[in-house]
Amino acid sequence: MIRASPARNRKPSSQAGTAASAVPASFERARRAKRLLLLLWIAMSYSSTGAAETVAADDLLARERFWPYQVALVEPLRPVGGSKEIPANRLGVLIRVVDVSTARVDFGRYGAHEVPIEATDLVARVGRVQRGEISKLTPNFVLSVQTRLVDSSGTALRALRPGAAGESRAFRCVFADPLAEDFPELLATLATAEPGPGTLTILVPQGDHGDAVVRDRLLQLDWVVPFVGKRFAAAETRAQLGAGAALPKILELSPEGRLLAR
Repeated sequence: MIRASPARNRKPSSQAGTAASAVPASFERARRAKRLLLLLWIAMSYSSTGAAETVAADDLLARERFWPYQVALVEPLRPVGGSKEIPANRLGVLIRVVDVSTARVDFGRYGAHEVPIEATDLVARVGRVQRGEISKLTPNFVLSVQTRLVDSSGTALRALRPGAAGESRAFRCVFADPLAEDFPELLATLATAEPGPGTLTILVPQGDHGDAVVRDRLLQLDWVVPFVGKRFAAAETRAQLGAGAALPKILELSPEGRLLAR
């Protein structure tokens, strides 16, 4: 029988112990490196996100996809041409940002007005939409108009197909009385300037006409476009044009409601 010497028994054991202690050390170094990389990534992400979340008033036109549906006044305001002072914290529907200092807002019974952006919390709300703190799934103008449109293509009155407005890249809004004598002349003028691809033409009827009357008139003139129903036409006109606007009027709007052309 051959017996292994104690030295030989201890040597492999010492080597195994050394190898066993080396493996955790390498794991620890790798783990530390990964931790440092993670911290560096978080720091860089926080820095870039923080920069993106800084919104200035002169950025608002370029960031229309972050426009909130509503804004609130941060101070009492008597708009130009308004008969009443609008109280602070009053919510209104944002119609559009007009320029770097002005927004058009519909305050309901106080009317729709162009107000100084600095008198509202618009900039703060744009930042909150951008950060995901305020949910926004649909562009502003699409959200406001899509359930108000009537399909004029059939003999039965029905709402425009759900999603039709959301598929559009722009809107040509015609504010006119379809029963006016010069309405066919307006249509002839529109025919000479076809809208761009993806643009949906809609009629916002003026005059006290029922939906069936408007539908029949459009079919008679072979101008089959969706129109805003009677219940909402006056409110849409007020929101977009204001009281006493000269008619007929044509606005081209983005899905958010930004004015593209008039």
